[in-house]
Amino acid sequence: MTARVEVKGLRELNRDLRRIDRALGKRTQRALKRVSEEVVEDIRSRMTTREGRLGAKGAKGVRARATQRKAKIALLGSNPVIRGLEFGAIVHPVFGRRMLQRDMARRVFPPWVGNRYTGARANFGEGYHVAFVMNEWIESGRVVHRLDEALDLALRDAL
Repeated sequence: MTARVEVKGLRELNRDLRRIDRALGKRTQRALKRVSEEVVEDIRSRMTTREGRLGAKGAKGVRARATQRKAKIALLGSNPVIRGLEFGAIVHPVFGRRMLQRDMARRVFPPWVGNRYTGARANFGEGYHVAFVMNEWIESGRVVHRLDEALDLALRDAL
């Protein structure tokens, strides 16, 4: 499942208001990015508290992005730790009981998220941090409330 919030009519609103004020698109983008940055702060705090020093390194790879129509959360590909923290790592079986225990003791990342599913969904799965925080924000209604406030503020500044 992918967490997604869609604001219906945002494209039309931007188009109509652009006729009034040309800078409104930038204001809308800044407003959406502010909301995205708040969500990213929650994700970073979850990573650092749950994963320790490695989580602090990985948290640098989570970024807020926005356009005039979307607020996004990006995982930077240049950060080698972020993918392991978010999606885990595939654990290959090792022969012998002693080697398996030693391998388990040295594991850095949690199990790969695809290991939690069977059948048709075997290669898919939500991550450990981003999806969890996004679902929290969506279920509590915080994301809708913050988007409403941010867009309202952007419109008030324009008019």
